[in-house]
This record gives sequence, structure tokens and C-alpha cells, in this order.
Amino acid sequence: MKVKFLLILFFNISYLYAQENILTAKDAIIKVQKKISTYTNIKLSFDYTIAGDNDFSNNDFEGILYIERKKYFLQIKNFIKQINDGNLKYTINDESKEVMVDSTDENLVNIFEPQKLLSTLIKDYKISWDINQKIFDGRNIRYINLKPKNSGSVSGYYLIGIDFDYNIYKIIKVDNENLKSTLKINALDYNLKLNKNLFKFSEKDYTDYYIDSF
Repeated sequence: MKVKFLLILFFNISYLYAQENILTAKDAIIKVQKKISTYTNIKLSFDYTIAGDNDFSNNDFEGILYIERKKYFLQIKNFIKQINDGNLKYTINDESKEVMVDSTDENLVNIFEPQKLLSTLIKDYKISWDINQKIFDGRNIRYINLKPKNSGSVSGYYLIGIDFDYNIYKIIKVDNENLKSTLKINALDYNLKLNKNLFKFSEKDYTDYYIDSF
């Protein structure tokens, strides 16, 4: 009986691994996107790295990101704070005491809006499996390579690392000038009770800042 049980367990595990192996990279990205869409909100603690030849390159930052549908609150330690209320985006620089206000653009995506980013990548990018990596906590990370379908695109390419539970571990973007931006997720929480004013910008909190509106 014990031998029979072990054989059944072995074949079930083998079947699951076979299913994972035949899963296309595009199917995996869609699974990641669908999983994110089930959350009411998300909190990410992350490390953010920029590597390249510009003035901001070769720097490491720590940050926190809250996301709720089209809204987000982003704080990168010793760098910037950004509030997107779904209509307007406020970029706050405490060092220069300046607030830049921009309208949100549905056609623009960035590494800090994973749901919107994934939608664009699924539609406009060629998707294929890349390398596997085992990380410090024992998880196996599979990387997905995403390159623009349009060969003339200036968007560069992405590498997205996911675990076997379809959680994002890392997002890497490399642009056409070889500027590499890396977002590594250290902790993920979701369906939290958030402050109702988290995604709201209040001018009274920045009375001594220069506010540059579009």
C-alpha cells in the first residue's frame, strides 16, 4: 500500500511538472495578470536599481508602492514620492521642495504600474521563456523575455521573473540606450484596509513647495 501511494504521488508530481513545462510564457504572464486583478489593493516593498550612463544611474533605492486599480502611491527613499489619483499624477521632490503635476496618459506605462504594464506587454510584445534562477529563499524563479513586436520600437525590452505561484519577483527593463531599471519585490501584501486619503494630494500639506501644474 505504501509503495502504491508513493507511485501515485510520484506520477502526480511528474504530471504537474509536465504541465508547467508545456505552459507557454504568454500563458504564464496572463496568469500573473489575472492573479493581480483579483486583489482589491496591493502593497509592495521593493528595491529599485538604475544602471547606465546617465546622471541617475548606478544607484540603489528602497521603496514602498500601494496600488488600487488605476491609483497608486509610490515612495522611493531619498529620491521621490509620487501620488496618482487616477486622473492626475503628482511627483514630489522634498529636496528641491517642488511638486510636478501631470495628467495621466493611458498610453504610457511604467515599471511601477504592473497591471497596466502587463496588459501592454501581452498585447504588443513577443513573449518567450528565458533563464531559470534559484534565489536565497529557495524559490525557483522563471524569467520571461518580452520584446516589442514592432522592430522599430524605441521601448526596449523587459525581463520579468515569476515564481511557481505566479507572483512577480523582479521586473527588469532595458531601453535602447542600455539604461537598465530593475524592480525587485521583497514583500507583497494585498487586500489591506488603506487610509482613504492615501491616493489624494492636498496642497495644504505643501504650502512651502513650488507646484508646477501642466
